[in-house]
Amino acid sequence: MKHSDKLKYESLGTIAERAAWLLDQGVSASLDIDNDNDTLSPVWRVSCAGVMLPQKFTGTEAEALRDAETWLREKAGLPNAEMSHGSAAKNNQP
Repeated sequence: MKHSDKLKYESLGTIAERAAWLLDQGVSASLDIDNDNDTLSPVWRVSCAGVMLPQKFTGTEAEALRDAETWLREKAGLPNAEMSHGSAAKNNQP
């Protein structure tokens, strides 16, 4: 996260404002290994503006992005959608 983005994020006063800002930045996913219970199972880690969300997601990359956006939209108090325009454009998702 750029310093200016960090300052903006920290200036937001509520969880809803922070979640909405993160959604506006778009989500991206990267494959990771889950070492909980020594399973070494593949999981998706999703980030916004270079900041990792606290969850681990399973399934396909598209499902991980959708689930992360759904979680952020709930935190922001926004209605859920299939895929926001920002993430679809930034992640080349259909």
